[in-house]
Amino acid sequence: MINASRLKIAFMGIPYLGGNYTHFKYLADGLPNYDWTLLQVGKIEHSLLDDILFVHIGAELDRVIHARELAFKLIAFLKENAYDILIPMNSAIAISVIPYLPQSLQIINIVNSDTQRVYKAVSEYYDFVSKIICISPKQINVLEVKENVRKKLKLIPHGVQIQSGFVRPQNDLIRIGFLGRIHHEHKGVLLIPKILQGITDSFIFEIIGDGPDKQTLLNELEGYNINYNFWGFKKGLEKEKIISQWDIMLFPSYIEGFGLTLIEVMKYGVIPIANEIKGITDYIITDKIDGFIVPANNIDVFKSNIKILLTNPVQRSKMSVSATKTIEEKYNLDVILDEYRTVFAESLNYKKPKILDFTNWTMYQEYCPSLIVRIQLKLKYILNQFLK
Repeated sequence: MINASRLKIAFMGIPYLGGNYTHFKYLADGLPNYDWTLLQVGKIEHSLLDDILFVHIGAELDRVIHARELAFKLIAFLKENAYDILIPMNSAIAISVIPYLPQSLQIINIVNSDTQRVYKAVSEYYDFVSKIICISPKQINVLEVKENVRKKLKLIPHGVQIQSGFVRPQNDLIRIGFLGRIHHEHKGVLLIPKILQGITDSFIFEIIGDGPDKQTLLNELEGYNINYNFWGFKKGLEKEKIISQWDIMLFPSYIEGFGLTLIEVMKYGVIPIANEIKGITDYIITDKIDGFIVPANNIDVFKSNIKILLTNPVQRSKMSVSATKTIEEKYNLDVILDEYRTVFAESLNYKKPKILDFTNWTMYQEYCPSLIVRIQLKLKYILNQFLK
């Protein structure tokens, strides 16, 4: 009999700035009774953070050339260490081994983004998967059309630790922030200088994060003479200390699975102004109550909402209180962790089909858009670059 309170759980990923690692950290830190491993296979190009829970299998092997060898090593590692649950997190090699793993090892997929690549990944080998956790209603709506997948879906949003007794600072200078990966194609960060340009009321703009478009962003802020602080990547208490001082956060993302940084700042009463992503940002934010929703990243609407908050301290205070209340009522991490405990325990009772013989292993084929879709995506990207 497996002890449900002391499970061994492997979560595919790397210790690197991003939502997946944040997700892993709050699960591992919040559920310390489980034996967690952050697991990756194959060569990695990123510079990684130190994490004692990270295990890297076949670090010298190319994931394309040596895919079969890495798949074999992954299966062997999971068997030898008697893991109870594997969370593949869209890893192509991890997905490819799902039907070859022991009957006792349960698979739980987490839908971490709103892309066709991810939807295909979490639906693969669905009969071997005990549960598919969606972090936003948008993902439920997309996946529930697949009849065999529908019964496995469970909505569990991200959560944050509630800060009891926190008192908002009374800033002499309004602080506007951005928190996240500095990557325009997904996060829309290069819209920010145009959003802030021409706002005459006094404020300071602060950035926490890093990414490929960092220098372009900083150059454009300087070009518009926008007063800013760049903090780089921060985590833990260092990050919390900075964001708790903000009044407003800008969120011009094009693509999100949830919008974790929204709830990270809203718990401190920071008011978000966010691009409308149906079923994601409008799931977290109630427009004009605890934040603002901006249709199609409209720069003029961003500016208008910023000016409302800069010039109306009464409305700013009221919305700040509402932002904190939203998080306390809907995204309390203690409640979210209880839901994960339930899913993990229930998964142990799932009966998988008979496992397959590894001699028949084939590499999982990731989603590849058609030529027409690729052209459409390229044109959309070019348009975004032109408008930035």
